[in-house]
Amino acid sequence: VGDEGEAAVDEVAAALARLLDPEEPAEPEEHTEPKDGAEAPADGVETMEGTSDPLLAEFLEEATEHLSAAEEKLLDLAEAPGDGDALNSVFRSVHTVKGGAGILDLEPLLRFAHSAESMLDLAREGAIRLEGHPLDLCFEALDILSSILEGLASGAEAFALPPRYGDALAQLDAIADVGDQAPGAEGEATPAP
Repeated sequence: VGDEGEAAVDEVAAALARLLDPEEPAEPEEHTEPKDGAEAPADGVETMEGTSDPLLAEFLEEATEHLSAAEEKLLDLAEAPGDGDALNSVFRSVHTVKGGAGILDLEPLLRFAHSAESMLDLAREGAIRLEGHPLDLCFEALDILSSILEGLASGAEAFALPPRYGDALAQLDAIADVGDQAPGAEGEATPAP
């Protein structure tokens, strides 16, 4: 793990340390109805459970900043497809969101961020190019990740995942599967140097 990867891990660890109070552990809130008059998701709609974890607010703020920065760098990458620094920056942002989702056990967010990260890693390795459909899919992935964060921020006990979640996830995984078969592709995402 490079210095920036270690810095991201240190950043998450510092946020955890600031929010944890060992003398008064947070107890999960019990809810049977959605908060703030929100409607429960319709049957058949893929959902994600919210959480009352005290780390969530800190994570949401930092993850939103990372995704905003990633979108700016992805726009740069659209203009200059060979910009390795922009690609590494987008990768690191998604990698950081994935790490926070893992710490907070936010499975649908973790799963989607992992798939997006895998595709970005293949682009870093040169197995695919972020142009055309893969680039569009990256923009869509950032939008979906942002929508999930908004759902978590709503405070609802459960909320519908974005409608394109399943289809976009399948497309990310399909690209990763094809990319993993490319010569020189290692298949495991590694943090940017």
